Amino acid sequence: MRSLRQFCIEAALPFLTSRLLIVGILLFCSQLELSSVPAKEGAIFHAALQKNADTLLPALEKIARLADARWYLDIAATGYADGPATTSEPKNWVFFPLFPLLIRAVATLVGSPLLAAVVISNISFFAALIVFQHYLLGLGATESERRFALWLICLFPTSYFFSLPHTESLFFLLIIAAFSATHSGRYLTAGTILSLATACRPTGLLLLPAFALALAERRVLFRLPGLLALALAPLGVCSFMLFLWNKTGDPFAFASNQAAWGRGQQTIVELAAKLLPYPEALMRPWDAVVLNALAALAAVVTGIIYFFERRPSWSAVMLVPVIVPLATGTVQSMCRFVMVLFPLYLLAAKLCSSERMAPLLLVLACSLLTGMCAMLAFLVTAAMA
Repeated sequence: MRSLRQFCIEAALPFLTSRLLIVGILLFCSQLELSSVPAKEGAIFHAALQKNADTLLPALEKIARLADARWYLDIAATGYADGPATTSEPKNWVFFPLFPLLIRAVATLVGSPLLAAVVISNISFFAALIVFQHYLLGLGATESERRFALWLICLFPTSYFFSLPHTESLFFLLIIAAFSATHSGRYLTAGTILSLATACRPTGLLLLPAFALALAERRVLFRLPGLLALALAPLGVCSFMLFLWNKTGDPFAFASNQAAWGRGQQTIVELAAKLLPYPEALMRPWDAVVLNALAALAAVVTGIIYFFERRPSWSAVMLVPVIVPLATGTVQSMCRFVMVLFPLYLLAAKLCSSERMAPLLLVLACSLLTGMCAMLAFLVTAAMA
């Protein structure tokens, strides 16, 4: 049996390599000054590199505060918005409370909410890699499969979110730990951990059917440990709903306010009719359309494969958190939904860990990650959602 020290050593190389790659790309691209010269068709861009070291940290700080990060930092500082529930104006009720609470707690130690958020994200990500290794070992994965899975997670095209002040790392750690505990027969521990996941982001609520199926696979769903675990799992989101009920008058304000954020405005059929005739539309504001659509497709295919392999819990992990947001009529943020769903990496490791396939897939992932990091540094909104 491998020790914790061995797991840490094995996770360190992909973790540090990928994080240094991401920071390096962000720093380099953020220091480029782009200028355009009109041409006959389009424009010719010229880039000049700034040589001022004083701008490096401010550039990273600016990137770290982008998009959802500023909402979490604001909640940590001032709390949730007051007022009755609404569907016409975006409110911070759609952001779940666990991450802001941790930011507030850690900020008392490090002195900066932003630094606290970054520390939480990176420690959570490294811990998730360690727990994931332990889980893979328990599943009987080979050393090459475990190594490939770690690299694929770290080089996923949007894996920079694992190091930014967002919930991806914390949520990934919690769901891996919950399902690993279930596999090990520690059902009450699994239910408690999953309750924290349901307080972390809405996807945690969508994983409850998968957790029930995992308990059924272990034949404990209708026994006392399974029933208690299943009862514990939704306590996080239930607590948040009680809070919102008192705050806004609507316990489902986190869901109803999604319409103000651009979700729920068209069906899946309308979405397909809008995307398929225009495959050249690579991205739109706040939506890397093609990449998000491919991530959704990969998740659905993975879920279907596990369904036919009679792994209903893993199938539900892949399908439910993807189909529900797709039903709101957009592929926006789909990469972020999919990147935390661990069965995707299990299947990829099983199918692609050969000496030929693994390097090709990792090079492709690294190339996409490089491009997305560059867009993030240039403040392209499609890389932020």
